[in-house]
Amino acid sequence: MKILKTKNGCNYLWFKKTLSFLAKGFTVTMLLVLSLGCKKANETSQSDQEAASVKTSSSKTSADETWYMAILPDTQYYTDPGGSHNGTMQMFTNQIDWILDNRTSLNIQYVAHLGDITDEGDRSGYDFQWTNANNQISRLHDANMPYGLAVGNHDQWCNGDPGSGATNNGYGTRFGKDRFEGTAPYYSTPQPRKAWYGANYTTVGSNNNDNHYDLFTVFGQKYLVMYIEYNEQGSLTNSDYPPDCPNSSSVSPYSSTIESNVTAWANTIIQANSDRKVIIVSHSVLSPHKLLPDDGTNAIHNSKHRTISGQAPDNSYGNFTTQGQKLYDLIAKPNQNVFMMLGGHITGEGYRVETQNGHVVKAFVSDYQGRSYGGNGYMRILKFNKTTGTIEIRSIQPLPGTNGEELDADSKFTVSMYN
Repeated sequence: MKILKTKNGCNYLWFKKTLSFLAKGFTVTMLLVLSLGCKKANETSQSDQEAASVKTSSSKTSADETWYMAILPDTQYYTDPGGSHNGTMQMFTNQIDWILDNRTSLNIQYVAHLGDITDEGDRSGYDFQWTNANNQISRLHDANMPYGLAVGNHDQWCNGDPGSGATNNGYGTRFGKDRFEGTAPYYSTPQPRKAWYGANYTTVGSNNNDNHYDLFTVFGQKYLVMYIEYNEQGSLTNSDYPPDCPNSSSVSPYSSTIESNVTAWANTIIQANSDRKVIIVSHSVLSPHKLLPDDGTNAIHNSKHRTISGQAPDNSYGNFTTQGQKLYDLIAKPNQNVFMMLGGHITGEGYRVETQNGHVVKAFVSDYQGRSYGGNGYMRILKFNKTTGTIEIRSIQPLPGTNGEELDADSKFTVSMYN
C-alpha cells in the first residue's frame, strides 16, 4: 500500500484492487481504496451517484419487481475508533447514510447486521463502543427502516455468551426485545411496536433478544429472517477471552443445551410460518473460498483473517463453519422454506449452494474487518428481482461523493433466487 498525492492536493490510499466509480455519466476504473479528505467542487450527491451506479449494474425494465436488502458486516473496528485497526465511525456513518439516502430509489426493504457489532463486548470501560453502534442503528430505528442484528463472539466477551446463561449487557441493553416492543425499560413511556419484529427465544418476560426473528413482505412474498446467536463448538476456549473478563476460566463459550433449545425453537417458528421464505442470519456460517498464505503482508496475521476479499481468481464454494454446518443440517435442510444463510466472522467473501431433493439453500459470507482501516467501509447489497427470479450480489464502499465497488467474481455476481 502507498499514499499518492494528486495535483489538487487530495490524498488517496491505493492498493491492488479494481474499483468502479461513476461520475458525470462515465465509468472510471481505478486502483482506489479510500479517499482521505478530497472533495470535488462539482460532485453530485452521494445518493444520486450511488443510486445511478447501482441501477446501471444490470438491465431493468419498468415491469421488474425489484428490491434490495442491505448487509452490514462486522463493524467492530468502526465502533472502536482510534483502536489498533484504524477503523473510523465515519465508515459506519457512511453505510447508514447510503441506506437511508437510497431507501426509496432502490426500494431497500430490510437491513441485516451480521454480528460483532463491537470489538470488546461487555468488557469494563468499553461501553462507548455500544453507544457508537447505537447512535448509528438508531437512525434506522427512528426512520422505521426494518432491521435486525446478530450477536457475534466479540459482542459476547466478558461472559455474555451462551455458556454463561447471561444476557449480554451491551446487546441486551441497546437491542433487547423492549426496544422493538416499545416497552420499558428501554422506553420510559410506551412507544409503537416495530411492525417487522416477530418475537424472541427466551422465557416469558425476558428481554433477551440474542435469538429472535423478523417478518416483512415485498411484492406479495412473505419473508422471515431468523437470527441465531454465536454458539460455535470448539472455536473459542477460555483463554481466548480478555484476561480482565471475570470467571473466564470457569465459563464455557459454547452451550450444547442452548444450541439444542434454540434449534427446536427456530424449527417451530419456521414450520409455523411455512408460507414465508426464510433467511437465517448468524455470525459464523461460512468460510471464504480462498485463504491467503500468511506471508506477513496482510493487515492481521492469523488463520481467521488470512483472506482478503476481492483477491480470489474465481467464485468457488466456501466451506461451512462448525456452527454453519449445524445450522444447515438442523434448521435449513429440514425446512423447505429456508433458502438463504448469511454470516460474517471470517474475513473475505464466498458462497455455497446446497441442494437436497430439489431444496436449494445458498449461504454467503461477507466480512472485511481484516483489511486495513477496519474494513474500509465495505458492505454487501442484495438485489432481489422477483420478475427474473434472480439475486444480484454486490460489494460497495459508500463514501462522501463518489462510491467504490468491487467488480471481481466473488464480489459481484448473480444467482437464482430460490433454485
